[in-house]
Amino acid sequence: IKDKLEIGINDKVWKIVRTRNIDGEKIILDKDYLVQKYVDNITHEICENSIYEYIEGKLGLKIAYAKKEITVQSATLVLIFCP
Repeated sequence: IKDKLEIGINDKVWKIVRTRNIDGEKIILDKDYLVQKYVDNITHEICENSIYEYIEGKLGLKIAYAKKEITVQSATLVLIFCP
């Protein structure tokens, strides 16, 4: 991750994992990595809304670009039988 973010070995990174729901069903697993020296405080409340809006609107930072990788995987079905 640090190589992709082009940051130093001692730089800290926030890893934010969120799910996106459609009709109450979890459809998307979204992972964001933010460099802590630019975004020093991130709360659960902020993560429930638009992180990009927070960064640009509240922090006054301009996002030059964002890279997303989209992968598709089959859902894993786990059945648990209870007597």
